[in-house]
Amino acid sequence: MNHLEKRWLLAFVALLAVNLLAGCKATCRQGQYLSDGLCHSPAPTVDAGAAEQTTGDGDSDTASTGTRMQAASAEAGVGTQRPTAQPKDAGAQESKHDSGASADTKGSSKSAPVCGNGIREGSEICDGADCKTAADCTSDNACIVLKLEGSAKTCDAECTSTKIDACKSGDGCCPDGCDHGTDDDCSPSCGDGVLTGKETCEPGSSQHPCPTLESCDDGDPCTEDSVTGSARQCSAECVNAPLTRKRVDCDDQDPCTDDEEVKSTTACTYVCMNSEPRKPTGSCVDSDPCTDDTPIMSKTACKYDCPHAPMKAGTPCGNGRMCSEAGRCEAPALSADGASCRQSNECAGGHCSNGICCSGTTCCSSVTDCPAATGTCAESTCQGKKTRYECQQHACVQVQEDDDSECAGRVVSCSPKRKDIRCTEEKVQPDASKCPCSSSDDCLGNYTCTYDKDLVLTCSIP
Repeated sequence: MNHLEKRWLLAFVALLAVNLLAGCKATCRQGQYLSDGLCHSPAPTVDAGAAEQTTGDGDSDTASTGTRMQAASAEAGVGTQRPTAQPKDAGAQESKHDSGASADTKGSSKSAPVCGNGIREGSEICDGADCKTAADCTSDNACIVLKLEGSAKTCDAECTSTKIDACKSGDGCCPDGCDHGTDDDCSPSCGDGVLTGKETCEPGSSQHPCPTLESCDDGDPCTEDSVTGSARQCSAECVNAPLTRKRVDCDDQDPCTDDEEVKSTTACTYVCMNSEPRKPTGSCVDSDPCTDDTPIMSKTACKYDCPHAPMKAGTPCGNGRMCSEAGRCEAPALSADGASCRQSNECAGGHCSNGICCSGTTCCSSVTDCPAATGTCAESTCQGKKTRYECQQHACVQVQEDDDSECAGRVVSCSPKRKDIRCTEEKVQPDASKCPCSSSDDCLGNYTCTYDKDLVLTCSIP
């Protein structure tokens, strides 16, 4: 095999090794999954009503990584996992007020976010000064490549990360699976216990131990913890990529509660701490008796709104006066007989009954509004009378007339002269006081049926 053939063979073997090793990925700890070369924790259960927001000052929450990752990558906002808010958290801490709303006024957080107002709202990733730029997307970890995604104009600018896993000389990264023979960025003396060159750790060394996923856990729920490089090539180091803490919508639609949000210590989000409701302020009582002073709870502030709607015309407003159509408390114009009314002081005739004005005691529009007819009977004479009512000029007028039928069947006592008699319906006795008779059998005791001076048969003593 000549020299040229050897060079081609070596190149082929090197290319094959690169392709094989390119598929090697970092091993994640239990409960995490691998994506884009980074280990991710599953997002917590999402509250469907939670809105994605940031704190009022727009700062992302980061923790000290204790690794070689420096401020440039921390400010870049590495990572795209955004755990969503969960309601209530026993480990909540560090209070922040929701959306800068004051204790007494509160707007609805249900409105659509407005990009460019400098306030991160809804699904916005950033807004204004907190939007990332290309200059922010830099990293001092050679195995992490940051890239600007989105735009400040659309409020979705962020730095996304890609983990290098290909063996390539000169990029400063020695990924897991590579060695000095396939990537000259890897240490040629790894394992000698001495930290030299580009080495970040020495396996088995107590002074420079190589990190693991467990040791890279910084305890901060707002960082994505992973390991780049390889302990076998002395290139392993921790990456604690910061995540943006998710905002939640704490507006409970009650303006009398403080919709306070606090940072969770168990998830990269906020939780709501709605206070006990306060008593609304203000009173709706005014000096106008012709307005409705019923208070209505404000939807935007912890106070009462006072519509002061005008009272219905005719509503009494004191001292015999009533509210007019114009909303003034005035003495009413008196209504004529037959006009509709609510009370007697509205009527010129002085009376209001059955909803009608009149000059009589009982007002009417027809006889059905008047009392029912009644009857009486003078039993001693079997003479009857009936009292009925007529509706005249919108007043019930009493009318009396003779009606002996009212006495029909009533008993007239004639004792001791004769037996009791009854008034007849067809023809009453001409004079019951004389106790007329037809024979002595009708009479009692010593009385006999004889003609009196008027030639009327009555019971008398002979």
